[in-house]
Amino acid sequence: MFPKPMADPAAAAIIPSFEPKLSRCEKSNFAISNELKGSRKNFGVQYYEKVRSPDKITDFRIYLIQIHNKREKQSTIIEIFSGIFAIEIKKAIMRLRSFVFILLIGLSALPVKSQISPDSINSYLENLENYRQGRNIKLMYTESSPLTADQLKSFKGLKYFPGNINFHVEATLEKSENPETIIMKTSTERAPQYLKYGYVHFKIDTLNLKLAVYQSKKLVELKEDENTLFMPFRDETTGDETYGGGRYVDCEIPVSGNMVILDFNKAYNPYCAYNAKYSCVIPPDENRLPIRIEAGEKLLEEH
Repeated sequence: MFPKPMADPAAAAIIPSFEPKLSRCEKSNFAISNELKGSRKNFGVQYYEKVRSPDKITDFRIYLIQIHNKREKQSTIIEIFSGIFAIEIKKAIMRLRSFVFILLIGLSALPVKSQISPDSINSYLENLENYRQGRNIKLMYTESSPLTADQLKSFKGLKYFPGNINFHVEATLEKSENPETIIMKTSTERAPQYLKYGYVHFKIDTLNLKLAVYQSKKLVELKEDENTLFMPFRDETTGDETYGGGRYVDCEIPVSGNMVILDFNKAYNPYCAYNAKYSCVIPPDENRLPIRIEAGEKLLEEH
Protein backbone atom coordinates (compact mmCIF):
# COMPACT_ATOMS: atom_id res chain seq x y z
CA MET A 1 0.00 0.00 0.00
CA PHE A 2 2.87 2.34 0.94
CA PRO A 3 6.42 2.37 -0.46
CA LYS A 4 8.92 0.63 1.68
CA PRO A 5 11.02 3.08 3.72
CA MET A 6 14.53 3.51 2.45
CA ALA A 7 17.56 3.87 4.59
CA ASP A 8 18.40 7.20 2.97
CA PRO A 9 20.21 9.69 5.20
CA ALA A 10 18.67 12.47 3.17
CA ALA A 11 15.19 11.44 4.21
CA ALA A 12 16.01 12.02 7.83
CA ALA A 13 17.08 15.53 6.96
CA ILE A 14 13.95 16.27 4.94
CA ILE A 15 11.22 14.83 7.17
CA PRO A 16 11.93 16.60 10.46
CA SER A 17 11.92 19.98 8.77
CA PHE A 18 8.67 19.26 6.90
CA GLU A 19 5.50 20.48 8.63
CA PRO A 20 2.45 19.67 6.50
CA LYS A 21 -0.56 21.94 6.80
CA LEU A 22 -3.46 19.81 7.92
CA SER A 23 -7.11 20.77 8.12
CA ARG A 24 -9.03 20.38 11.37
CA CYS A 25 -10.63 17.17 10.08
CA GLU A 26 -7.26 15.80 8.95
CA LYS A 27 -5.71 16.60 12.29
CA SER A 28 -8.51 14.74 14.01
CA ASN A 29 -8.02 11.71 11.79
CA PHE A 30 -4.26 11.90 12.13
CA ALA A 31 -4.61 11.76 15.91
CA ILE A 32 -6.01 8.25 15.68
CA SER A 33 -2.43 6.95 15.77
CA ASN A 34 -2.38 7.73 19.48
CA GLU A 35 -5.17 5.20 20.06
CA LEU A 36 -3.24 2.27 18.56
CA LYS A 37 -2.00 -0.24 21.14
CA GLY A 38 0.65 -2.94 21.35
CA SER A 39 2.79 -3.45 18.27
CA ARG A 40 0.91 -0.63 16.46
CA LYS A 41 1.65 1.96 19.09
CA ASN A 42 2.94 5.16 17.53
CA PHE A 43 2.79 3.45 14.14
CA GLY A 44 1.74 6.69 12.47
CA VAL A 45 4.65 8.63 13.99
CA GLN A 46 7.13 5.92 13.06
CA TYR A 47 5.93 5.87 9.49
CA TYR A 48 5.91 9.64 9.37
CA GLU A 49 9.55 9.61 10.37
CA LYS A 50 10.49 6.98 7.77
CA VAL A 51 8.66 8.14 4.66
CA ARG A 52 10.95 9.04 1.82
CA SER A 53 9.34 12.31 0.72
CA PRO A 54 6.76 14.85 1.93
CA ASP A 55 4.32 14.07 -0.84
CA LYS A 56 3.73 10.65 0.76
CA ILE A 57 2.21 12.38 3.75
CA THR A 58 -1.04 12.78 1.81
CA ASP A 59 -1.25 8.99 1.26
CA PHE A 60 -0.59 8.50 4.92
CA ARG A 61 -3.40 10.86 5.87
CA ILE A 62 -5.77 9.00 3.55
CA TYR A 63 -4.69 5.72 5.15
CA LEU A 64 -5.36 7.05 8.62
CA ILE A 65 -8.77 8.37 7.55
CA GLN A 66 -9.65 4.94 6.11
CA ILE A 67 -8.61 3.23 9.34
CA HIS A 68 -10.62 5.72 11.34
CA ASN A 69 -13.73 5.33 9.18
CA LYS A 70 -13.46 1.54 9.28
CA ARG A 71 -13.15 1.55 13.05
CA GLU A 72 -16.07 3.97 13.32
CA LYS A 73 -18.27 1.70 11.16
CA GLN A 74 -17.35 -1.38 13.18
CA SER A 75 -17.96 0.48 16.42
CA THR A 76 -21.32 1.76 15.15
CA ILE A 77 -22.42 -1.72 14.08
CA ILE A 78 -21.40 -3.16 17.43
CA GLU A 79 -23.26 -0.38 19.25
CA ILE A 80 -26.39 -0.94 17.15
CA PHE A 81 -26.45 -4.67 17.80
CA SER A 82 -25.60 -4.14 21.46
CA GLY A 83 -28.48 -1.68 21.73
CA ILE A 84 -30.91 -4.05 20.02
CA PHE A 85 -29.79 -6.91 22.24
CA ALA A 86 -30.17 -4.78 25.38
CA ILE A 87 -33.67 -3.69 24.32
CA GLU A 88 -34.73 -7.29 23.67
CA ILE A 89 -33.34 -8.35 27.05
CA LYS A 90 -35.32 -5.58 28.75
CA LYS A 91 -38.48 -6.62 26.89
CA ALA A 92 -37.97 -10.25 27.91
CA ILE A 93 -37.48 -9.22 31.54
CA MET A 94 -40.65 -7.10 31.46
CA ARG A 95 -42.63 -9.96 29.92
CA LEU A 96 -41.30 -12.32 32.58
CA ARG A 97 -42.19 -9.89 35.35
CA SER A 98 -45.70 -9.50 33.94
CA PHE A 99 -46.12 -13.27 33.74
CA VAL A 100 -44.93 -13.77 37.31
CA PHE A 101 -47.19 -10.96 38.53
CA ILE A 102 -50.24 -12.45 36.79
CA LEU A 103 -49.32 -15.91 38.07
CA LEU A 104 -49.07 -14.64 41.65
CA ILE A 105 -52.43 -12.90 41.33
CA GLY A 106 -53.95 -16.10 39.95
CA LEU A 107 -52.53 -18.18 42.76
CA SER A 108 -53.69 -15.73 45.40
CA ALA A 109 -57.20 -15.88 43.92
CA LEU A 110 -57.46 -19.65 44.22
CA PRO A 111 -60.03 -20.83 46.75
CA VAL A 112 -58.77 -21.99 50.11
CA LYS A 113 -59.98 -25.49 49.29
CA SER A 114 -57.08 -25.89 46.85
CA GLN A 115 -54.77 -25.90 49.86
CA ILE A 116 -56.67 -28.67 51.68
CA SER A 117 -54.62 -31.80 52.10
CA PRO A 118 -55.80 -35.10 50.54
CA ASP A 119 -56.33 -36.51 54.06
CA SER A 120 -58.60 -33.60 54.95
CA ILE A 121 -60.60 -34.07 51.75
CA ASN A 122 -61.00 -37.78 52.43
CA SER A 123 -62.10 -37.02 55.99
CA TYR A 124 -64.61 -34.46 54.72
CA LEU A 125 -66.06 -36.89 52.16
CA GLU A 126 -66.33 -39.59 54.82
CA ASN A 127 -68.24 -37.25 57.14
CA LEU A 128 -70.46 -36.19 54.23
CA GLU A 129 -71.35 -39.82 53.55
CA ASN A 130 -72.24 -40.33 57.22
CA TYR A 131 -74.46 -37.23 57.11
CA ARG A 132 -76.29 -38.57 54.07
CA GLN A 133 -76.79 -41.98 55.63
CA GLY A 134 -78.22 -40.24 58.69
CA ARG A 135 -80.81 -38.50 56.50
CA ASN A 136 -81.77 -41.82 54.95
CA ILE A 137 -82.30 -43.35 58.38
CA LYS A 138 -84.39 -40.38 59.46
CA LEU A 139 -86.65 -40.69 56.41
CA MET A 140 -87.02 -44.43 56.85
CA TYR A 141 -87.68 -44.71 60.57
CA THR A 142 -89.05 -41.47 62.02
CA GLU A 143 -92.74 -40.67 62.33
CA SER A 144 -92.13 -37.25 60.80
CA SER A 145 -90.91 -38.78 57.53
CA PRO A 146 -92.58 -37.20 54.49
CA LEU A 147 -92.39 -40.49 52.60
CA THR A 148 -95.63 -42.36 52.06
CA ALA A 149 -96.04 -46.00 53.03
CA ASP A 150 -95.70 -47.06 49.39
CA GLN A 151 -92.52 -45.02 48.98
CA LEU A 152 -90.98 -46.55 52.09
CA LYS A 153 -91.46 -50.05 50.70
CA SER A 154 -89.14 -49.34 47.77
CA PHE A 155 -86.99 -46.64 49.36
CA LYS A 156 -83.27 -47.42 49.05
CA GLY A 157 -81.89 -44.03 49.91
CA LEU A 158 -81.88 -40.51 48.58
CA LYS A 159 -80.09 -39.69 45.35
CA TYR A 160 -77.10 -37.37 45.47
CA PHE A 161 -74.45 -35.87 43.27
CA PRO A 162 -71.01 -37.22 44.20
CA GLY A 163 -69.35 -35.25 46.97
CA ASN A 164 -67.36 -32.38 45.50
CA ILE A 165 -65.07 -30.20 47.61
CA ASN A 166 -65.46 -27.38 45.05
CA PHE A 167 -68.99 -26.81 46.35
CA HIS A 168 -67.86 -26.45 49.96
CA VAL A 169 -67.14 -22.74 49.91
CA GLU A 170 -66.43 -19.82 52.18
CA ALA A 171 -68.86 -16.91 51.95
CA THR A 172 -69.00 -13.40 53.33
CA LEU A 173 -72.13 -12.57 55.28
CA GLU A 174 -73.57 -9.10 54.67
CA LYS A 175 -76.06 -8.51 57.46
CA SER A 176 -78.97 -6.09 57.05
CA GLU A 177 -78.95 -3.32 59.62
CA ASN A 178 -82.72 -3.59 60.02
CA PRO A 179 -83.92 -6.98 58.75
CA GLU A 180 -87.33 -6.61 57.15
CA THR A 181 -90.18 -9.05 57.60
CA ILE A 182 -91.36 -10.55 54.33
CA ILE A 183 -93.98 -13.09 53.37
CA MET A 184 -92.50 -15.98 51.43
CA LYS A 185 -94.35 -17.64 48.58
CA THR A 186 -95.06 -21.35 49.02
CA SER A 187 -96.40 -24.26 47.00
CA THR A 188 -99.74 -23.81 48.78
CA GLU A 189 -101.70 -20.87 50.14
CA ARG A 190 -99.61 -20.81 53.28
CA ALA A 191 -97.85 -17.46 53.79
CA PRO A 192 -95.05 -17.83 56.37
CA GLN A 193 -93.15 -14.79 57.62
CA TYR A 194 -89.39 -14.62 57.36
CA LEU A 195 -86.78 -12.10 58.36
CA LYS A 196 -84.52 -11.13 55.49
CA TYR A 197 -81.24 -11.34 57.37
CA GLY A 198 -79.03 -10.15 54.52
CA TYR A 199 -76.87 -11.70 51.80
CA VAL A 200 -73.98 -14.10 51.48
CA HIS A 201 -71.35 -13.42 48.82
CA PHE A 202 -69.21 -16.28 47.51
CA LYS A 203 -67.33 -17.55 44.50
CA ILE A 204 -67.60 -20.85 42.61
CA ASP A 205 -64.97 -21.36 39.94
CA THR A 206 -64.54 -17.81 38.61
CA LEU A 207 -68.10 -16.59 39.20
CA ASN A 208 -68.99 -14.12 41.93
CA LEU A 209 -72.37 -15.14 43.34
CA LYS A 210 -74.73 -14.16 46.11
CA LEU A 211 -77.84 -15.47 47.84
CA ALA A 212 -80.38 -13.75 50.04
CA VAL A 213 -80.52 -15.37 53.49
CA TYR A 214 -83.51 -15.67 55.78
CA GLN A 215 -84.60 -16.62 59.26
CA SER A 216 -87.96 -18.02 60.18
CA LYS A 217 -89.65 -15.34 62.28
CA LYS A 218 -91.59 -18.01 64.13
CA LEU A 219 -88.41 -19.87 65.11
CA VAL A 220 -86.69 -16.66 66.21
CA GLU A 221 -89.64 -15.84 68.46
CA LEU A 222 -89.63 -19.33 69.95
CA LYS A 223 -85.88 -19.50 70.37
CA GLU A 224 -83.95 -16.33 71.04
CA ASP A 225 -80.58 -17.87 70.27
CA GLU A 226 -81.73 -19.27 66.93
CA ASN A 227 -78.68 -19.02 64.65
CA THR A 228 -79.72 -20.95 61.53
CA LEU A 229 -79.81 -19.08 58.23
CA PHE A 230 -82.04 -20.45 55.48
CA MET A 231 -81.32 -20.11 51.74
CA PRO A 232 -83.85 -21.45 49.22
CA PHE A 233 -82.31 -21.42 45.73
CA ARG A 234 -82.61 -22.56 42.15
CA ASP A 235 -79.80 -23.26 39.69
CA GLU A 236 -79.27 -24.59 36.19
CA THR A 237 -80.01 -28.17 37.31
CA THR A 238 -83.45 -27.22 38.64
CA GLY A 239 -86.24 -29.14 36.90
CA ASP A 240 -83.74 -31.51 35.33
CA GLU A 241 -81.56 -33.49 37.73
CA THR A 242 -82.98 -31.67 40.75
CA TYR A 243 -86.42 -30.79 42.06
CA GLY A 244 -88.31 -28.19 40.02
CA GLY A 245 -89.37 -26.26 43.11
CA GLY A 246 -85.76 -25.58 44.06
CA ARG A 247 -83.58 -26.77 46.93
CA TYR A 248 -82.48 -25.45 50.28
CA VAL A 249 -79.12 -24.97 51.97
CA ASP A 250 -78.48 -23.78 55.53
CA CYS A 251 -75.61 -22.19 57.41
CA GLU A 252 -75.03 -20.79 60.87
CA ILE A 253 -74.57 -17.20 61.97
CA PRO A 254 -70.89 -16.82 62.89
CA VAL A 255 -70.04 -16.19 66.53
CA SER A 256 -67.58 -13.52 65.41
CA GLY A 257 -66.62 -12.01 62.09
CA ASN A 258 -68.66 -12.35 58.91
CA MET A 259 -67.34 -15.55 57.32
CA VAL A 260 -69.73 -18.50 56.89
CA ILE A 261 -69.47 -21.90 55.21
CA LEU A 262 -71.86 -22.83 52.41
CA ASP A 263 -71.87 -26.56 51.80
CA PHE A 264 -73.88 -27.27 48.69
CA ASN A 265 -73.04 -30.96 49.10
CA LYS A 266 -75.65 -30.83 51.87
CA ALA A 267 -78.26 -29.04 49.75
CA TYR A 268 -81.58 -30.78 50.32
CA ASN A 269 -85.03 -31.04 48.79
CA PRO A 270 -88.12 -29.60 50.47
CA TYR A 271 -90.62 -32.17 51.73
CA CYS A 272 -93.01 -31.44 48.88
CA ALA A 273 -90.43 -33.01 46.55
CA TYR A 274 -91.48 -36.36 48.13
CA ASN A 275 -95.08 -35.70 49.02
CA ALA A 276 -97.45 -33.14 47.48
CA LYS A 277 -99.42 -32.70 50.71
CA TYR A 278 -96.61 -30.58 52.16
CA SER A 279 -96.30 -26.80 51.79
CA CYS A 280 -92.84 -25.63 50.78
CA VAL A 281 -91.18 -22.24 50.41
CA ILE A 282 -90.52 -21.26 46.80
CA PRO A 283 -87.10 -19.64 46.22
CA PRO A 284 -87.31 -15.91 45.39
CA ASP A 285 -86.24 -14.82 41.93
CA GLU A 286 -83.07 -13.18 43.24
CA ASN A 287 -81.89 -16.56 44.52
CA ARG A 288 -81.56 -18.16 41.10
CA LEU A 289 -77.91 -19.03 40.51
CA PRO A 290 -76.72 -18.85 36.88
CA ILE A 291 -74.62 -22.02 37.13
CA ARG A 292 -75.10 -25.74 37.61
CA ILE A 293 -74.79 -26.69 41.27
CA GLU A 294 -73.93 -30.33 40.71
CA ALA A 295 -73.85 -31.05 44.40
CA GLY A 296 -76.30 -32.15 47.05
CA GLU A 297 -79.59 -33.96 46.67
CA LYS A 298 -81.09 -34.96 43.33
CA LEU A 299 -84.62 -35.93 42.36
CA LEU A 300 -86.08 -38.95 44.11
CA GLU A 301 -86.75 -41.15 41.10
CA GLU A 302 -89.64 -43.03 42.74
CA HIS A 303 -91.62 -39.82 43.23
